[in-house]
Amino acid sequence: MITNESWLPVVGYEGLYSISSRGRLRSERRIVKVGNHTKIVSERIKKTPPNQDGYPTARLSREGQSRTVYIHDLVTQAFIGDKPDGQQVRHLDDRKLNCRTTNLAFGTRSDNGLDAVRNGRNANANKTHCPAGHAYTPENTYIRPAKGWRVCRTCAQDRQAQKNMEVAA
Repeated sequence: MITNESWLPVVGYEGLYSISSRGRLRSERRIVKVGNHTKIVSERIKKTPPNQDGYPTARLSREGQSRTVYIHDLVTQAFIGDKPDGQQVRHLDDRKLNCRTTNLAFGTRSDNGLDAVRNGRNANANKTHCPAGHAYTPENTYIRPAKGWRVCRTCAQDRQAQKNMEVAA
């Protein structure tokens, strides 16, 4: 049994769906009209399969209209508030399936990128050698101020020497 889980209504779908602080989506018990009859729909936890990008999603329906939503958006909207302009939802541990309130925060695209570096999930930050095989050591690495890119000093010196030879020839 899951403990320390609180539930809030999904914004815009109050009475139909609730979202938990652990990222679980619940379809609420309700009575629906089907043709000339009414039917009781039981409460149940909905499946939230990941989309092609790996983020958990769900299909929500209201008054015959349905739409696909990200679970992390439902959690943040219910428990944190509306997303500020220019911000996105960050998964602080970079695990797309972890939609708990303790793992979600708003931030900029840059904040999200820095999370990936901090968590060891940025391919370029994880590189230890340049394409030519020289180690990215403090002595052999220059950071370009404008872009923040690492430049191999050995390769840069080799390129400059090649240019100097071409000019001299």
